[in-house]
Order: sequence, then C-alpha cells, then structure tokens
Amino acid sequence: MRKIGLFCGLFLLLVACSVEDVSSLKHPQLIIASNFLKSSDTVLFSNFCRSNNLKIRIHKLSSDSIFNTIENKGFNTPFSLVLLGSMKDLKNCDKRYFQRIAKDFFSEPSVRFEVFDERKFLSLGINPFVFVVQPDTLALPQNYSDLKNRFWSTTDTNLTVFYAHLVAKKGGAEKETWEKSLRKTRLAYQFNDTLPSNRLRFIPYSEWLKIPQKQKNKLSLVYPNQETSGFFADRMIAAIPKNAKDFYYAQQLLNYLADKLENESYAEKFGVLPHPKTTRNLNVKELNLTDVNEDDLLKALRKIKYK
Repeated sequence: MRKIGLFCGLFLLLVACSVEDVSSLKHPQLIIASNFLKSSDTVLFSNFCRSNNLKIRIHKLSSDSIFNTIENKGFNTPFSLVLLGSMKDLKNCDKRYFQRIAKDFFSEPSVRFEVFDERKFLSLGINPFVFVVQPDTLALPQNYSDLKNRFWSTTDTNLTVFYAHLVAKKGGAEKETWEKSLRKTRLAYQFNDTLPSNRLRFIPYSEWLKIPQKQKNKLSLVYPNQETSGFFADRMIAAIPKNAKDFYYAQQLLNYLADKLENESYAEKFGVLPHPKTTRNLNVKELNLTDVNEDDLLKALRKIKYK
C-alpha cells in the first residue's frame, strides 16, 4: 500500500508539473523595462494581451539601471522592450546593445514611428513644451521669446531638452543667451494655483495632463511658435535590446502601438501626443512642430552638460 501511495503521489506531482508547464506555454510573457510606466500600467496593453494570449510585466527602473542591466546580463537580459519618457534618457546610452529596426519592421509601412540614431530607437510620440496661462487682462503669450519679458515658472528642473532644440537650431551660443535671459524672469514653481508664479507656467504637455479638469477649465493651453518656427517637444522612446528573449512579441506590440497611438486620448495615457509628421490624426497634423528631428536633437543633447 505504501508503494501504491508513493507511486500515486509521484504521478500527481508529475501531472501538476506538466500542467504548469503547459499553462506557461499557453501564456508567454513579455517584460518591459520603463522609467515612467508603473507595474499597474499593464492595463494599457490589456487588449493586446487578450488577443495574443500573452502576459506583460513592467519593471519600473531608472534609465541608467535599465542600460546597466542590459549591458551586464548579456544573453540573459530579462527585458524584451524598453520604453523611456525622454530624449535625455539616451544621452549616456550605448546603442550597441540594441537591435536595428529593419525597414520592414512594421506590417503597415504607412503607419510608422520616427526611427533614429542608426535605426536603433523609435519615437513613439511627442511631449510638447507648452504654456499654461491663467487668463487676465494681459494678452496670451504666443512665442517662447515671450518668456524673456514675462514672469513664469516651470516643473522642469533644467529644461535640458528645450535648450537642446536651441543648440540644434543655432548652436551653443544661442543657448547661453537664452539661459541668461530666462534666469531673470523665472520664478520658483509653487503648487498653489493662486500664486503669481502660476499665472504663466512653461511645462511639458505631460504635466498639463496631470492637472485636474476642474482647474483646467480656468486655464488656457497655448502651443507656442505656431505662427513662426513651431513648438519644441520631447519624445517617448522605444528600443528592443539586442538579446531580447521575445523579439516577436516586442515587434507585435510596437505594431499594435503604431495603430493605437494614432488615437489622441490613448496617446495621452502615456503623456504624449501623436507625432504630427507621421500620424493620420487630422487634429494633431494641424500642429506646427519645429523641424529639429530626433537625430539632431540627440546630437545636441550629448553636447549639453547637465546634472
């Protein structure tokens, strides 16, 4: 009887293991490393997961931690996709550890993202630098140059990506001139909306999205430089590690996002807008984005020193 019991126990253990293995095969797992998405943000990909019978996990880490893990783990890299919240995250990134995006990467060539830096990185959406204004008797500011003549505040600690646009367009001397002028009119940012420092806020669009709707109803959103050279914008970035374990699902997810991020309301859940130069969204296409492309912007960022 003991032998029979032992045999039955071993049989049940083997069956349980085989069922677990089959279950794991039925639900492959894609691990995303991001410095701005949280683990709970997997809900953004729920439809994709259901249609592909897939599980997605998000590891929220600093950009440096992500790059160090990819470099040190080599073939054991746990991440199959990297999503970053800003161009400045790429300043110290070694692109050798990422896969080149082939020209036939997307199933629909007409629906694509901007590819840059030797086709190692994708720009998934833009994060414009905008004005948020409490309307008063003064005329609304229309251009970035208005910051030189009006008091303003910002949540962006160093405005690195904004200044990189100036470097890309006119060189480092132009950046120095602007910095000197803006230091004279910049006020410390305060979270109390009634303070003078909040009458003109110069912030990324992603910060505008965090403002409660009740407060937004009392504010005006302005895209600067619309009648001149176009507004400046940061980017949301995607890249696939060279040793990604699930390249297929990473590619499928980016194809999925190429379609979904055309929708402005979906893009805003990531803190961005669709790219005006690639989207089919007519409302966004009407926005005037500056002609500084991702390659020029990244080169300028690598020239700027910041903490």
